[in-house]
Amino acid sequence: MSVAKPWPTQLSDGARTATVRDTGANDSLNVAIVDASGGQITSFGGGTPSAASTNNSTTTTLGASGVFTGTGETVLAYAAISLNIRASHAAAADGISVEWSNDNTNWDRTEKWDYIADKPFSVCLRPKGEFYRVVYTNAGVAQTTFRLETILHATAPRAEGFIESGRVIVDGISYKLKWIKINATATGDNTIISLVSGKKLRVIHIHFTCSNNVSIIFKSGANILIDAEDFAKFGGISDNSQTAGFFVETNSGEAFIMNLSAGSINVRGRCYYIEV
Repeated sequence: MSVAKPWPTQLSDGARTATVRDTGANDSLNVAIVDASGGQITSFGGGTPSAASTNNSTTTTLGASGVFTGTGETVLAYAAISLNIRASHAAAADGISVEWSNDNTNWDRTEKWDYIADKPFSVCLRPKGEFYRVVYTNAGVAQTTFRLETILHATAPRAEGFIESGRVIVDGISYKLKWIKINATATGDNTIISLVSGKKLRVIHIHFTCSNNVSIIFKSGANILIDAEDFAKFGGISDNSQTAGFFVETNSGEAFIMNLSAGSINVRGRCYYIEV
């Protein structure tokens, strides 16, 4: 934009004033935004700033099997929360929880993680309800140190993630990643993962090799998931997922089974899965 000299000295909308000065050097133009008293404004925007939560942070150590339960608070003004933990001793199984609620009474959605003794843990989450609270359950040894801080972020991070091994996030829910050895040798059904009542078994990754020619059917209990596939001697699978994002998923309450066409054959490998 070109403005003919002499340049105006002030432009005002009644609340903010732009001061324009001709410095005389190379016809440069300096613009400063000032308040009504003439002080220069260097920060803009009136949104809620990021803040540490006093309701869901603590340094009070927990005794054996002790529990810290934060106070529910709204996250409507925030784009994300992050949780940072350091403790002298391990938490109970799935001892770190972030619970979500629409009414600050019914906690309908829970994300869980394990905690390894004396290791830094961080997780950053986008809101999944109007309210949240943090619950931490200690294992069987009293803590000597405990630092749990929750930060409310005014702007969302570029990606949601966490620093914790052995977990898988599916639809915003964190699941413990489990694994089991594959050692199938019998003709017919070989149970690879035993059924878990009320749970589906989602096979995230599978790899195995066959000691000889064999045909394999992958089953959920008595139900066929993948019909017979032929494998040559020393053949096998190394598969992270199919188009659905996983290898197979059983029906609720059914085992994951590999059915072999012949016995006296070693089918060995590993299977990684979650219970959903």
